[in-house]
Amino acid sequence: MAKTTLANPHAGSSFDDFLKEEGSYEELQARALKRALAEQLDDALQADKDGQVGDQLSQ
Repeated sequence: MAKTTLANPHAGSSFDDFLKEEGSYEELQARALKRALAEQLDDALQADKDGQVGDQLSQ
């Protein structure tokens, strides 16, 4: 007896495609960028407090 499987409509699609379909891709991309920039700024400020400004700026 042959085994029948249903095709998954999301097989092969990416998470980005899913977010675009849901309409939240741009918002989440902007949020992720802001979060990454805030983390880099925080790292730079912490390095400044530790006296490592030259090391951070040369990267």
